[in-house]
Order: sequence, then C-alpha cells, then structure tokens
Amino acid sequence: MKTKRLIRIAFLGMILYVGQVALSVVPNIEVVSLFILIMTLVFKKDTLYAIFIFVMLEGLHYGFGLWWWSYLYVWPTLYFIVRGCSHILDHNDRLGWSVILGIYGLIFGALFAIVYIPVSFEYAMSYFIAGIFFDIVHAIGNCVLCYLLFSPLKKTLELVNRKYL
Repeated sequence: MKTKRLIRIAFLGMILYVGQVALSVVPNIEVVSLFILIMTLVFKKDTLYAIFIFVMLEGLHYGFGLWWWSYLYVWPTLYFIVRGCSHILDHNDRLGWSVILGIYGLIFGALFAIVYIPVSFEYAMSYFIAGIFFDIVHAIGNCVLCYLLFSPLKKTLELVNRKYL
C-alpha cells in the first residue's frame, strides 16, 4: 500500500472519530453515518479501512466493552448498504440518501442488539425495545443532517480528494 493511500485512510478514520467525539454530548445525533455515506461514495473501499481505524480509536477512547463488538459489524454494514444502493441511487441524490440514512438510524438499535444475543435472546430483545425511541431520534437526526449537509460535505471531500489525497 502506498504512503499516500495510508495517509488518506488515516485521515478518513480521524474524521470519523473526531465527528463522533464532537457530537457525543447530543444523544443519538451523530455525523458518523453521514461521513461513512459520503466517504463511501467518494473514496470507495478505503472507507472500510477508515471504519476499522475509527472503531479501534473508539475502543481505545471509551474502552473495549461489549458494545464495542457491535461496532465491528454495525458500521461496516452501513458501508455495504451504501455500496449496494450506489448502483440504484444517483450519487448526488441527497433526498434518497437521507431516506437511506433514516432507515439505517431506525435499524441501528436492532443491529446493535445482535451482540447481546449470546447473553440471552430476551436481553437482546429488551435492549432493542427499550431503545426504540432513541432509534427514532437517530433516524430523524440522520435524515435532517444528511439533507442539510450532504451536498457541501460531498463537494468538500471530492475537492480534498482531487487536490490532496
């Protein structure tokens, strides 16, 4: 792997991490989903490497609890959803991508609860049910942030990619 590509991947992972930490004081409102969406459209498979850097930084910052294991598949799942939908949706369709991120916000709790199934299925279900309100907030936040910030963030990352990365 070339040095320039390694720097790009590290830069993308850092953007995800800083974005998450910056909004960590606001419950269930986050920019990581939006960043992963845009990075996947612009940088393709390098985003997947950046996601794993982000997940490792999260573990180092907050500790490697049971929740951390779900990050190993929850965020890559979004990457694969975007890759799949990018063949259907126009890359500049901010309304379409807002709907995708809204749906992802709704299923986030269900995806997150999978890691608790080995503890007990009942615990995983109660975890999911107890968090439905937060998933709704997450979905609305994803929709609104994507609709408002999709175009300027995508243009910025495309520009950075052309000029520097």
